[in-house]
Amino acid sequence: PNVMMTAKAGGTARPVATLALVKPARPDLESAEGTLLLFDPSGLNVQTVADGVRELHTADVDAEGRITVLFERRRRYVLASFNVGSLEKTQEHEVTVPALK
Repeated sequence: PNVMMTAKAGGTARPVATLALVKPARPDLESAEGTLLLFDPSGLNVQTVADGVRELHTADVDAEGRITVLFERRRRYVLASFNVGSLEKTQEHEVTVPALK
């Protein structure tokens, strides 16, 4: 999916990056793991976000202007942030979700 940045004063949103989850060709793609890629609109700057990713859940630009991505890797949720201009990873951490009772 494209990551869009909304212009100030309600202008038109513009894409700042695209994410792609690349998995090997297998009969059961739901459970297959792959490589999550982040690239700029031109496709010239490609960053590997993570390997072993099962699902990409969401991506957006946060209030500080960072690209924030939530994905599932090895049965754990991971939240990662990237600089909008350079696509450099600024942080990554696992998110703990407590069990429902």
